[in-house]
Amino acid sequence: MRLGYLGPAGTFSEEAALAYLKGEGQAQPLPTIPLLIKAAERSEVDAALVPLENSLEGSVGPTLSALIDTSLSVSAEVIVPITHFLAVRPGTEKITRILSHPHALAQCSEFLTTLAIEVGEAASTAAAAQLVSESSEPLGAICPLRAAQLYKLVPTKIQTNDANVTRFIVLAKEDGALTGRDKTSLLLSAKADQPGWLYQVLREFATNKINLTRIESRPTGKALGHYYFFIDFEGHRTEPHIAKVLERIENSVSLFRLLGSYPLAESN
Repeated sequence: MRLGYLGPAGTFSEEAALAYLKGEGQAQPLPTIPLLIKAAERSEVDAALVPLENSLEGSVGPTLSALIDTSLSVSAEVIVPITHFLAVRPGTEKITRILSHPHALAQCSEFLTTLAIEVGEAASTAAAAQLVSESSEPLGAICPLRAAQLYKLVPTKIQTNDANVTRFIVLAKEDGALTGRDKTSLLLSAKADQPGWLYQVLREFATNKINLTRIESRPTGKALGHYYFFIDFEGHRTEPHIAKVLERIENSVSLFRLLGSYPLAESN
């Protein structure tokens, strides 16, 4: 299996990709989430692993945007514990600037507030480590331990919250088969001038004892107050009681997109 992930090597995305592959297949780095999605759509890779949400900083915007437009389905999820390190070149004594991906910088905001140091954004945590290793300036990178090791940097653990985890999803041409311990993802939006539509949707889940695990909104970009809703719930789309609920919901909304059913991650 060829699994695309957000590169370069050393990112948390690579860690998630390797955990998913379990030694069977090839992890292929790509520079951006949109390029990952396109590569899977064009069968340049068999699937694309992308970050969806972090327990501290919430959802990953580019992934949500991609889910609105792509024809791919969610076939799996991977949960990865996140531990950040401040990495510098050997011999560096005083750092003048810290680089990392915006999400990593946000997750380490408590640590960064204790320092009077300029911060800068990089395409990924591993890209930050690479920039530090190649620069003549006394820079630091917030990155995974693996990235620090790959680029021969000296790492110091700066984690301030051990509950920090990121949920990744695998996007492929088909979703996952029924396992008996599954999750399903939906994308919805309302019909115009339809008061109470979201209540009606949520009531379908509640009255049928289907447990929601995530619900969030994202602007459609068409007009103020118009939103897409992303909903995750326990169960597989092929289960008879869930299939009936999905059919009723589809008939009550303007946009209904079944993003896929897939096995619950082992850490759930």
